[in-house]
Amino acid sequence: MSYQEIQKQFKTVNADTLQLASQGSMTLEETLMNQLEYTKISEKDKQIMMTMIEELDETGLFTHWESTKLALMKRYQISEHKTQELLKLFQEFEPEGVGARAVGEYLAIQVRRYELEDEPFRELLLRLLDHEQEIVSLQTAKLTKVLHTDTTQIALALHFLRLNLNPVLPGRQFIEVQKANYISLSAKLTHQNGQFVIEILENYDFIENPLLRQDLNERKQLLLKIIEKFCAHQKMTFFDSMAYLCPMTQKEIADELGLSYSTISRLVNKKYLLIGKKTICLRSLLQPCIAKSGATRYFFKNIFEQYADQTDKKIQLMLQTQGINVSRRTVNYYRHQTKALFGNHKEDCTQ
Repeated sequence: MSYQEIQKQFKTVNADTLQLASQGSMTLEETLMNQLEYTKISEKDKQIMMTMIEELDETGLFTHWESTKLALMKRYQISEHKTQELLKLFQEFEPEGVGARAVGEYLAIQVRRYELEDEPFRELLLRLLDHEQEIVSLQTAKLTKVLHTDTTQIALALHFLRLNLNPVLPGRQFIEVQKANYISLSAKLTHQNGQFVIEILENYDFIENPLLRQDLNERKQLLLKIIEKFCAHQKMTFFDSMAYLCPMTQKEIADELGLSYSTISRLVNKKYLLIGKKTICLRSLLQPCIAKSGATRYFFKNIFEQYADQTDKKIQLMLQTQGINVSRRTVNYYRHQTKALFGNHKEDCTQ
C-alpha cells in the first residue's frame, strides 16, 4: 500500500471521536495577560510586563530584544538589571519558551526543563544549540570539532533534539489552534463507584493493510497502559480541579512500563483526552519534567496550603511516599514560584 493510499484511509474518521474545538480559543496575548493578573508583583512591574507582551512578535519571541530593552529602560526609568529580572519571570510563563530572544534560546529553555540525569549530555545539548547554522545544514564533522566530542555523541544529541523538543514557536502554536475547528479524541476518562473508567476512542478497523492495522492497535494498547499508569497516581478530586492533579513525568511512565522515554514522548504527542467535560492534551498532563506545567504549580500551591508548617524536606519525603519522586530543590523551586504567583507561605519552612 502506498503512502498516498494510507493517507486516504486516514481521512475516514469516526465522527464519534471528533470534538468541536472552542471557537473562542484564547490568543497568546490573552493567555499571558491571564497569567500576569495572578502574578504577585508591583503594579509598575505589571505595567512593564504588559508592555513586554505587546512587544512580542507574531512567533511569541523577543527577536528585537536589545531595542525593546532600551525602550523599556527609557520609558519606565528602570535599570538593565531590572529588565533582565522581568524577562526571566516572563520566560516562566506558558506556553513554554515564550519570551525567548531567539529560536536557540526557545529550544534551550526546553532542554533546561527536561529531567536529564546525564548532566554532561545536557551541557552538550545546550552548547550544540549555539550552532544553529551547523545543525540546520547537518555539518556533523564541524560540530564534532567545535564541541570537542565524537560523532556518536553529536548524532545522539541531534536525535534527542529532533524527538523531544517542540519546534513550533509559542505564537505559532496559537495560530494552529485557531485554524483547527475539530480535534480527534483518543480517549475518554470518567469515574464510577470511586474508580476511573478509561475508554479508548481510537478505532482502526477501517485500515485495510493488516500490518499497519496491527501496529496501530498495538499503539492503542500502549496508550491505554499510559493512561492507566497516570490514573493510578490520581485521586477522584482530580475531576473537580486541576489543583488536585498529582504530577507525573513522561520519564516516570517510561520507567514503569519498561519503555524508552522517546517512545512515550511520541505516543502522547497530539493525543487528546475527554476528562469530564474538558478536552485536555495528554502531553500537558505528562510533562517532560516535574518542574514545568501550570497544573503542577496549582498542585504545589494546594500542598503548601495544607502543610504550611512543613519544611521542604518533609514535603519531599511525604510526596515520595505517594509515588511522586521530586528533589528537595524542586519543592523549594515551587515554594518560591507559588509565592510569586499566589502570595507568601511561611518563610522559615525551606530547609
